[in-house]
Amino acid sequence: MRSLFVACIACLIAAALQTPARADDLQDQLHQYFQGIDRLKEEFDDFLRSIPRFETPTIDENGDIIIRRKPPLPPGADPWTGELPQNPEFANI
Repeated sequence: MRSLFVACIACLIAAALQTPARADDLQDQLHQYFQGIDRLKEEFDDFLRSIPRFETPTIDENGDIIIRRKPPLPPGADPWTGELPQNPEFANI
């Protein structure tokens, strides 16, 4: 237990002794990070749209289970609810 504590303290000291990064480098890293997040979000949205969506299964008179496929979502629709974002209404002057 004591050796774990000493190892943790050594890691903290080593991290504190590293040379601090320049503000420009950090800003560039953050910019690249958020660009990666945006790209990941778009790719995840495309992935969700590629998964076929199905309606609730129903059972007919013969006991057959029927699972109907839902139509594909229009572009810009929420992949979870299928709702399109509402456009703001502008005054027609």
